[in-house]
Amino acid sequence: SIEGGVLKDFGVCELGLLHGGLQHACMDESLMLPTILEAAMQQFPSVAFAVINSKADAEQIAVYRAFAQESLLPGGDLDADDFYEKLNKLLRSYNNHANFVSFLVAGGGHCFLSSAQLYETSPWGQNETLAGMAGVSKLQV
Repeated sequence: SIEGGVLKDFGVCELGLLHGGLQHACMDESLMLPTILEAAMQQFPSVAFAVINSKADAEQIAVYRAFAQESLLPGGDLDADDFYEKLNKLLRSYNNHANFVSFLVAGGGHCFLSSAQLYETSPWGQNETLAGMAGVSKLQV
């Protein structure tokens, strides 16, 4: 796979972090990032894993299209609806792990950790609280 080739080219296979089947898949360029993440969730069940993603991440869509076009693979015409469908399929598989949570944001934004809005927003909206939640409405940093 393209992804497997990129992982190998970036030296992931030689870091000593992968063992057994993951190491073999990395060396033969068939390893995928979701496989690594799921293996980590299984290996470390007491560690919380989380994803914050937009429902129509414009940058991820652009990268997906570029890889598809460069490799002459299907997906070069991926749109926001297709992206949302693929994202949900991936997140459904991660949701099988008790130590995984996800939060999807409306829109096409990318990289929320550097945004002040992330620290001012709850699941009920920006600057919104849920009555009776002990006064906690924002993530404290």
